[in-house]
Amino acid sequence: MYVISCDPGKTGGICIFKDGKLEIATPVPVHTKGHIDVCNIQRMWDVCLLGHLPTATVLENVHAMPTDGRSSVMSFGRTTGNLEAMLRLVSLDRFYQVRPQDWKKHFGLKGKNKEQAIELMEELQPDIWDNDGYHGFPKYFFMPRKKTINKQEKSGVADAYLIGKYYLENNSSTV
Repeated sequence: MYVISCDPGKTGGICIFKDGKLEIATPVPVHTKGHIDVCNIQRMWDVCLLGHLPTATVLENVHAMPTDGRSSVMSFGRTTGNLEAMLRLVSLDRFYQVRPQDWKKHFGLKGKNKEQAIELMEELQPDIWDNDGYHGFPKYFFMPRKKTINKQEKSGVADAYLIGKYYLENNSSTV
């Protein structure tokens, strides 16, 4: 049984769990033009799911902030919408959204501190960064695009991981 979890945005993350265990963790792939690479995401899902439909797909339920600029809100909305459409298409009626407040409260994370989420993911998945040749990339990384990963991308992977863990821990009867 597969669960796909996503933290939306260009610096977001995607995780795939199989039978409750992490299979893939990756930053959202982005084209050089700055748009998410939906073709690469689809290829990743095709390879990882091996023709199976996921038991659930989970996306963080996010909103634009009033202080965000108009162009960044549009870009974020486009990215989030693309991911949501892909998740809805691959999962049919098994698409779920999780409020950031809910999964953060579940794991005892406070505020917008990105370091806390990264540290918790590393505690729960100690081998996450053990990937020879891609220093700093998750061990379960799928699509190489560069040799280093920045803090924002680590944060996106950590959020996607914790969103998936939250779903798995709270919906064990449906998985």
